[in-house]
Amino acid sequence: MADTNASAQATQGQAQAPDLEQLKAQIQEALAKGDFKAIAKLSSEIAKAQRQAEEAEREAKQKALAELTQKVMKAIKKAIQPFIDDGSLAQADGVWFAWDFGDTSESCRLVKSAPRKSGGGGGRGQRFDISSEELLAKYGDQIDEATGKTYKDLWAESTDGNHRYKVRCKLLKAAGLR
Repeated sequence: MADTNASAQATQGQAQAPDLEQLKAQIQEALAKGDFKAIAKLSSEIAKAQRQAEEAEREAKQKALAELTQKVMKAIKKAIQPFIDDGSLAQADGVWFAWDFGDTSESCRLVKSAPRKSGGGGGRGQRFDISSEELLAKYGDQIDEATGKTYKDLWAESTDGNHRYKVRCKLLKAAGLR
């Protein structure tokens, strides 16, 4: 058992980590001796070595894919450039090209970005070009059937946003917009 601990300490002290085959051989020796502490330690070292090998392989593949991506982009730009030069794509802001090799579908879209509508807010409701003040000026003297008050009076009752939104909805209904 002391030999196994000494070999485990020697393994730690090495500047270069042992390769996977050496670790597997050491774990077999520890298993034959019944040294379960050494087995646990060697198992974690094997797992670490496997993770490092997988990470190195993944990084190599990503680097190769990045280089290939640049080559493909260069070829696509070269193919599209004549359409840009002759003005065919003047109306488009960009080209979106997708081709999934695992599927038979290919797609190419010319993209034209549209300016966003102003108005902000996160609601999904409709946007109307008429303000609440304009609605109140036109329809504020009408009486709300549910309360018996004019819309102007209802508006003035509270500055709460929910209350005023309900009044605005009633005004839009009176205007025939809802």
